Amino acid sequence: MKWWKNESGYNEILPEDIDPEEAEEILRKFADEIVKRRLTTPAIFILESSLPLNFIGSQSMIALEPFVHAIFNMPNYHKFALLIESDENVKKLITMIEDANYEQKKQGK
Repeated sequence: MKWWKNESGYNEILPEDIDPEEAEEILRKFADEIVKRRLTTPAIFILESSLPLNFIGSQSMIALEPFVHAIFNMPNYHKFALLIESDENVKKLITMIEDANYEQKKQGK
């Protein structure tokens, strides 16, 4: 067994291992889901107010990952948790949410 794999065969990854296009797609899907559920304002409020603590939140998401996977089928959960470590990615997510919300309102949905 290689040193970068754990016992279950899961490849351990770091935030910088995530392809930028894949990171963009993961954040975009999350932003679209927030807007689709009409949670734009609370999501932006929570993301903005917790920006100084995003690393702690990211690590909490990683710690809770086994419980989340037991209940939900979320294949990109681990990568999303790693992406949220970065202030830049959180700000990018906020911008994506705002843009998706603007597009939704423009379309009249």
